[in-house]
Parts: sequence; C-alpha cells; structure tokens
Amino acid sequence: MIIASYIGDGNGGTGHLHVLLGKRKGSHGAGTWSFPGGHIDFGETAIETVYRELEEETGITKDQLGILHRGPYVETVFEEDGKHYVTLLFYTIVRSVIGAVDVQLKEPDKCEEWRWFDIRKLPSPLFKPIEKYKEALADGSFFDEFYEAR
Repeated sequence: MIIASYIGDGNGGTGHLHVLLGKRKGSHGAGTWSFPGGHIDFGETAIETVYRELEEETGITKDQLGILHRGPYVETVFEEDGKHYVTLLFYTIVRSVIGAVDVQLKEPDKCEEWRWFDIRKLPSPLFKPIEKYKEALADGSFFDEFYEAR
C-alpha cells in the first residue's frame, strides 16, 4: 500500500490550485512525476504515514498543513516490475502561499526535484497512479468515496 499526498497551495495568487510533484528516480516509475508518498510502516496508521512521508521527503511538517482529507484509492499493476499497489490518496492545502513553504529535497536518491504545478497544467509523464487520479478528476469521479480506477 502506498500513501500519496496531494498538497495544494490554495491558489498561488493565480486563482487556480497548485500541487506539489516530485520527479521520481531510482525505482519503478523513474522519470515520472508523483505526489509525495510512500509505504506504510508496520504498526503505523495511514494518516501517520502521510505526515511522516511528507516530512521525510519534503521537510513539510504537519503544522504547515490544513485539514487532511481522504481521497479515492487506485489499484495499479506494474507488470514490468512484478508489483501490484493499492494507492490511497490524501489531500490538504498548505497554510501559506507557495513561496512561503520551504520544500526541501531530503531524499535525492529517490527524487530529482520538487516543483509546484498548476492543476490544469500537469507535467508529463505522470506516475501511473497519478495518471489514474488525473482521469478521475477529468470525469468527475475524484470525490466519489467508492471510486476505483483500473
């Protein structure tokens, strides 16, 4: 199971939501853009994982975030790697504008860079689970509690 954290800044002064994406490296999905996230540690709750992974990967702490919301989940098969994941999405809004949030590259062996993107202009290529979330946004099923993209 993987937790993906969809972090937006409200509107970044442009009137549109911006999301934080990192360019993956060193594992399946290398070269694709993805939300911060990772595997749940033994005995850890999904919400604890969100906060831990955010801080480990970006330096963003719980006190910099607004209310954490549970979004949809997707199942993704990476046949070339022999992996099958269930990805849970949580989303929140940071409590300040983009420039005021100090996003750090804390795991340079796993991520090339972090960058804010307008939700309407996402980069390519996207990590497979994120591509599925994008499809859910486009067809209106993103906020459907029972959404399952295949």
